[in-house]
Amino acid sequence: MLFLSNPADKKKIEKCIVSIKKHISRLQPSEIHHLSYFILALDRFPLAITNLIGTATFTTPRTDGNYAWVDVEFSESAFKLNRGEYFSEGYYETHNIYEANFTEPYPVGDIDEWLAYADIILAECTMSFDILSEDEDIDWDNDYFDPEINDEHLKEQLSYLRMLSLAATYYEWIEDPNFGEKRVLQFKKLANSILLIANEVGPTWDPPDPSELSLTGFLGREIIRD
Repeated sequence: MLFLSNPADKKKIEKCIVSIKKHISRLQPSEIHHLSYFILALDRFPLAITNLIGTATFTTPRTDGNYAWVDVEFSESAFKLNRGEYFSEGYYETHNIYEANFTEPYPVGDIDEWLAYADIILAECTMSFDILSEDEDIDWDNDYFDPEINDEHLKEQLSYLRMLSLAATYYEWIEDPNFGEKRVLQFKKLANSILLIANEVGPTWDPPDPSELSLTGFLGREIIRD
């Protein structure tokens, strides 16, 4: 399923992904687990992920009772970017800044307006995630992942935390201008695949050391040294 959007919107969404990824290192494992859904979904825009429904909210620290937030809403039929503000007097305002879906010929709103708020809030924020889908119900598009990834091999070689760190490293390499388009696509597929497997095994996954260490296992251990 494809959200109907302007071609330039994809580049703007990529800017949002970069801002969100900067916070990965300070998150708890359970938060990274949920954040990975939104990284994958944002990265796939304007393609929708079947049966993925949820919201990611980014909120400023509360000062004198006032705070603001931006959020991203996903479903298989719509993609929304919102902002809101709570006032110490006890009331709040919410605004839908951008919306794309498969039933309308054009998106409504302006991603740039949302990004202007998001850039300020993402600089120092707390994150919360509300995933309404069960893992087994989400239909990830296999064409968007690396077909060479062996799920069982990765599970044998790496713990959950090492998977997340390896995926985060590949995402960092995507931003390196020294890599060509083909290699960047390879890194993106690898990162997406590893995140998906990490979501499957969950935060408690920590297998014993394998009898034979592969290149993937070696890289995962070099990134996080025991």
